[in-house]
Amino acid sequence: EESAGIGVWSIDLTTGRVRGTAQFFRIMGVEPTNDSVPVVAIRALRHPEDRDRVVAGFHEALEGGRDSYEIEYRIIRPDGNIRWIFGRGRVIRDRNGAPLRYSGVDLDITDRKATEEALNEAKRELERMNQVLEQRVLERTAALEAEAARRAEAETRLHQAQKMEAVGQLAAGIAHEINTPMAYVRSNLRTLREDWSALREEV
Repeated sequence: EESAGIGVWSIDLTTGRVRGTAQFFRIMGVEPTNDSVPVVAIRALRHPEDRDRVVAGFHEALEGGRDSYEIEYRIIRPDGNIRWIFGRGRVIRDRNGAPLRYSGVDLDITDRKATEEALNEAKRELERMNQVLEQRVLERTAALEAEAARRAEAETRLHQAQKMEAVGQLAAGIAHEINTPMAYVRSNLRTLREDWSALREEV
């Protein structure tokens, strides 16, 4: 019992008193005794948040004919220490089916519960980190997409500017090609105008 941390108990349902092994009382945090104690004294050790749940399960086993019952719950020892207990019991009935005793075992599972809670906390932290990582990936992806869009827009503007520059250079070249013969035309027109004026004066 001590090595396994298991306490054995038996409740006399006709008197409402419980007998237990020394290990059972040690688990409960009370002084071991060979005498029976009121079951209400043991039930008073249960954590207030778990009391109704434990009693409801017990009555379901007792009145529902299921007989066997197991549950995990907390106790608050007289020194204030909170412990997790795994309890398993079985209803013993007489030939007529009337309940006589409720016997079973209690096991202190506080260390296991602490390990489970640490594991659950680690899982929650991992999930939180995954969510943060996913959010950062989404933000980084959005930033890269925005940067790609800005670069594409800049490249489009650059391409457009290059086209306009090429058109400008082409227009300048065409203007230069047109201006050279036009200069000859303008010169000849001036000469013709001058000759025409001189001719009119002679006439």
